Amino acid sequence: MTGDVDLVDRFVWQEGGEEAYHRLMGSYLREPAWYVRRARFEGDVAERAEEYGLWFDGGGEPIRYRHSVPEARPGVALEEDEARTLAHEVLQSTWRLDPAALEEISAEPEQQPERRDWRLVFSDPEGYPLEEGDGRIAVHIAGDEVVDGYRFVHVPEEWERAERNRRTLAGVIGAACTMVMVLAFLAGAITAVVRWSRGRFAPGSFVTFGALLLVLGVIGVANSWPVITSGFSTA
Repeated sequence: MTGDVDLVDRFVWQEGGEEAYHRLMGSYLREPAWYVRRARFEGDVAERAEEYGLWFDGGGEPIRYRHSVPEARPGVALEEDEARTLAHEVLQSTWRLDPAALEEISAEPEQQPERRDWRLVFSDPEGYPLEEGDGRIAVHIAGDEVVDGYRFVHVPEEWERAERNRRTLAGVIGAACTMVMVLAFLAGAITAVVRWSRGRFAPGSFVTFGALLLVLGVIGVANSWPVITSGFSTA
């Protein structure tokens, strides 16, 4: 997905309000979904770069398909007009959009060793209700195969820059709070060492709380393990 999802959501909510936000959810705003990834973890390293991804909405309906093709795989070298025709077919069959009602933003080729890939981006002014920003559709083609297609909100650079500056300030405050916590931890550690040297340390309480923190850490890692492994690179 193009762009920071949290940033895009914040932009639409602030600029368009709740009504526009819910109107775009599931189309140009990414809705909560299940992601299924199929990949190889054995065999030739180059071939392990190939994988498939499918997104499903809450009702189990597929909403996006992506095929990652190894760069060295041979394929067709489409010309720009041929790639555009293929992209127009996807716009009509996948999203029921009339290519004539869309504005083409870019058509960028990427030459691979034995094929040519394309990324075409279109703007949908009729389906996007906000005055700021833009609703866009991207279509990726590897050789003569459409390997990905998705809709997204293009956030104006000025708004994005201002928002990131505001978030930077919040990050500085968060870092200061973290520093205070670190200093408090160090102060506690020093106090513990002093008490230990004076024979006033409680080993039982230390072991109990240490074991509790260790168990919570293990549970946290186990709970997030599927998310961690889903991002492993097969190549």
